[in-house]
Amino acid sequence: MNDWLSQAANGLYMLCVDFMIHSANALGWTYVDTNTVLLLVVFPLTPAVLLAVGLWQRRRLRRCRRK
Repeated sequence: MNDWLSQAANGLYMLCVDFMIHSANALGWTYVDTNTVLLLVVFPLTPAVLLAVGLWQRRRLRRCRRK
């Protein structure tokens, strides 16, 4: 069981690395630049945006229930 799980994790890792390399090439950046933007900008913004959307939806639902 551990063998297929290890292979799956390794395959997923390789897909992510390939994605980062292709993204870097498409943007004309280096792999390190692309990785830095992803880890320091995109990942922290994702939960913040999701929280904002959740709060916005909560407010809209409360308004709809009042009517």
